[in-house]
Amino acid sequence: MTLVNIYDQRPRGGENRIEQETDWGAIVNKPRVMIASDMNAQSKLWNLRVKKRRNASFWEELVEEHALVIWNLDEGTRVGLGTD
Repeated sequence: MTLVNIYDQRPRGGENRIEQETDWGAIVNKPRVMIASDMNAQSKLWNLRVKKRRNASFWEELVEEHALVIWNLDEGTRVGLGTD
């Protein structure tokens, strides 16, 4: 199994994010790939309770282009002040 762990963070200077420069076709076409991440992205594609879409376009396109399966629980991943 190939496990890809991502922390999506905007680089300084406005360059593209590392994830956007990655050859995803070479990664997702391997057998048994799991992508785990902290994308700082919000989309109804993986969270039906999202009120405002944010930083999601790249990830939504990746999911659709490679027919990826989202395996997500409907529970919060962060608790504290200001989190729903």
